[in-house]
Amino acid sequence: MRSVSLRPGPVLLVVLLAAALPGCARDSEERQLDEMNQTIREVQQDRDREESDMMASSVADTHAASTPERKPAPSLSPPEVVPIGTGGELAPDEGEAADTEDPTPRPTIHVVGSPRVGRGTWQGDQVDESNVDRPTPPPPSSVLDPAARPAYEAALALVGQKQYDRALDALAAFLVKYPDHPYADNAMYWRGECYFAKGDYLHAAEQFEGVVTRFPAGNKAPDAMLKLGMSQQKLGNPIKAKEIFDRLAQTYPQSEAVRHIPPVLVPATAPRGGGSEDHR
Repeated sequence: MRSVSLRPGPVLLVVLLAAALPGCARDSEERQLDEMNQTIREVQQDRDREESDMMASSVADTHAASTPERKPAPSLSPPEVVPIGTGGELAPDEGEAADTEDPTPRPTIHVVGSPRVGRGTWQGDQVDESNVDRPTPPPPSSVLDPAARPAYEAALALVGQKQYDRALDALAAFLVKYPDHPYADNAMYWRGECYFAKGDYLHAAEQFEGVVTRFPAGNKAPDAMLKLGMSQQKLGNPIKAKEIFDRLAQTYPQSEAVRHIPPVLVPATAPRGGGSEDHR
């Protein structure tokens, strides 16, 4: 008996391959899907990590920008004391603190104005100095008054004309108007001369004594002291006159007035310092 070999034919092979291909294709697609899902998950995880890192970095930068960096304060060295003076040493009171309890009143200054648009500015800045204590200015010196010298010369001309009453008034007006003029001692001296010429020795002595007291360094002081002693002689006070003449010789020994001191007769029985009532 003849054996028959059962080999698949071409048609059978095609059928078997067709039946096997769907299973293989399905397994391949599933593997590809799994791999794709795995890749997507890995990409997503990487992205999540990057976003988390970026957010943390942004928060840290914001916090650092809002919080200023604190630096330690530099240590301050004590101020150097610089001595003032030629010797390079401090005076006894230079090293002490200034007196903050000075009772001297301070001036009150008010700033008047309205604020201007801007920082730290004022519109129409004015200083109200109504309450500021100002020192009283000294009166102008009579030396600068051009009318002072002619007034004195006119009064002196009246003395030369022996118009003593008018001269006394003119000289008195000059002294009232120009009390600090360099001719003030001369005007007072010539008033004494006017009284002496009129025989009013008491008022003459007052004027001469005023010159000696107020203007001891003036050019008329020696002459005024001489005439003061002579007025006391006329008033009957030889002892007082002698004392004045002695003082004249001691105070102004080189003056011309010393050469004109008259002799004084002092009674031997008269007490020292006796007045005119002792010789009347």
